[in-house]
Amino acid sequence: MYYSGKNPLSKVGYKSEDVVVPRGDRQRRLHKALLRYHDPANWALIRAALEEMGLKHLIGSRRDCLVPAPSIDEQREAKRLQRHTRPALTKHTDINRQRTPSNRPPRKPIRKAKP
Repeated sequence: MYYSGKNPLSKVGYKSEDVVVPRGDRQRRLHKALLRYHDPANWALIRAALEEMGLKHLIGSRRDCLVPAPSIDEQREAKRLQRHTRPALTKHTDINRQRTPSNRPPRKPIRKAKP
């Protein structure tokens, strides 16, 4: 099924029914989250996917909703994570941190050529 994309529950041939196989990390995580929609750890991912699909009516506290609306704490945490601030560089900050960006390792010293 995963390799051929054919339905294994019936006779497999070239005219067999095609089955959609989730490809890519994001899509696989979303499928797993939807299977476990009752787990609070998956609610943020499911909410984002439902909003992208235009199914906002499935988010809320009503009986027919799939996941609850985000709480105040979840909204604050999401807002905090979206900030792209860096700590200020002061005279007390480590000199190596001032010179090199945090995402790049420091350079190795250049060797002098032998005469």
